[in-house]
Amino acid sequence: MRATLAVALLLATTACGQARTPAAVTTFGADRPDPRPAKVVLAVAPKPVPKPAVRSMFRTPQGAMRYLARAYNSHDDVSLRHVTTADARHHLGEMRSFANDLRLTGCTRNADGSHLCTFSHGYVKAKGRGEATLLVAPALKPGWYATVVEGCG
Repeated sequence: MRATLAVALLLATTACGQARTPAAVTTFGADRPDPRPAKVVLAVAPKPVPKPAVRSMFRTPQGAMRYLARAYNSHDDVSLRHVTTADARHHLGEMRSFANDLRLTGCTRNADGSHLCTFSHGYVKAKGRGEATLLVAPALKPGWYATVVEGCG
């Protein structure tokens, strides 16, 4: 039996990693050959499926708000849903009529664990830049959500 396994391993390693069809292998004893050929079946183990990683952009409020700014600027409402509540989405939608080019300038932690994040933005019909402030709170799942638009001007 050990000789059969050794020959099977030798056949498997000479194939340079390629799958082989079942082969008949003759093994020999110490004093005489075994007249019956043994069949060797090589099984290929399936590759493990990696688990999806938690989005690193949502580990901090700043990462989530940079994601929000990219989604807002590209009018990607599906992505915007990943980092906003319904109320915040509604107010951000109203901002689009006059504010564009949203850029995160910073976030400040509040005593309750939420953050106040400030953005600069351009104006659709005027020159210069304005400022918007959003309240950002931890999400139920790993991440952060913009919950309220505190102000925009």
